[in-house]
Amino acid sequence: MKRKFLFVLLLSYMAFIFYLSSEPAYISHNRNRKIIETVKVTTGKDIEKKVGRERLNFYVRKNAHFFLFMFLGSLTFLYIKHTKIKNKFLIAFIFCFLYAVSDEVHQYFVPGRGPKVMDVLIDSTGALIGITFIKIINWKSKNIVVK
Repeated sequence: MKRKFLFVLLLSYMAFIFYLSSEPAYISHNRNRKIIETVKVTTGKDIEKKVGRERLNFYVRKNAHFFLFMFLGSLTFLYIKHTKIKNKFLIAFIFCFLYAVSDEVHQYFVPGRGPKVMDVLIDSTGALIGITFIKIINWKSKNIVVK
């Protein structure tokens, strides 16, 4: 049951990433503006004045790549951990890397967007950290001694 749930969750999350990648650049840019405004209202600081609009938009986009794929890496490893697959860590990473590559290829066909090697590197780094995080949590939980 847990494995089926994780599989559906993983596929749904991949579909969510695909959906975000399908949006034309102007829609993605508008979402970034809303995020920046939310940060401004929440913190009371106008970071945009200090950093500049384009640079701040760049940081928001790259952080989105990183964190989306960090969660994808976590979900992928959680799913694979419940299988008989060997080299779970490596397989989870390769899977996420290939999905990052396919995501960038997909963006080639979306108006105003295009593939970027840097995004694949950011995505892969996020996935690697997500996988590592889950691996460490699993390792720590197995080594807890109840007294």
